[in-house]
Amino acid sequence: MKLVLSTLGVLFLLISVQANAQLNPSSDPFTLCNSMTFDSDKAKCVTEIRKGDYYDREALTICSSMSFGSDKLKCISKIRDKAYFSGELSVCKNMSFASDQLKCLENSGDSHQGGALCPTIPVLKQKLKRAMNDFERGNYRKGIRIVTDVYYELEYCDQ
Repeated sequence: MKLVLSTLGVLFLLISVQANAQLNPSSDPFTLCNSMTFDSDKAKCVTEIRKGDYYDREALTICSSMSFGSDKLKCISKIRDKAYFSGELSVCKNMSFASDQLKCLENSGDSHQGGALCPTIPVLKQKLKRAMNDFERGNYRKGIRIVTDVYYELEYCDQ
């Protein structure tokens, strides 16, 4: 019981610390542009990102993991204004080739209208349970990342 309470205390501390920190770079779509090698790709990237109002944070991490600027640009257009379930993105992320990942991102997700979607209680419970398991196993970085993602999902949702 003490472990659970201390872990919850750590979670709340981390949330308050992260609230004052900068966003995870992967949550800012323009950071993706800075990671590109060629200035022409960076300019195209900014243009593509400005076309959308919403970019799913987890989908952005898939785009940023792609090796080539041209694939990153295609990826941005595929995820623009789309919300994804975590399971969908897990399937896409685990595909071997960028072309398969792009097709997966294109064929999954739902059109996102307006502000950020609020996560459901079961989704929040599942994510926080994963964070707790990571903390218990000593995988603090992963636990912190999950808690931070949950915090920002709640901070930016429409309700």
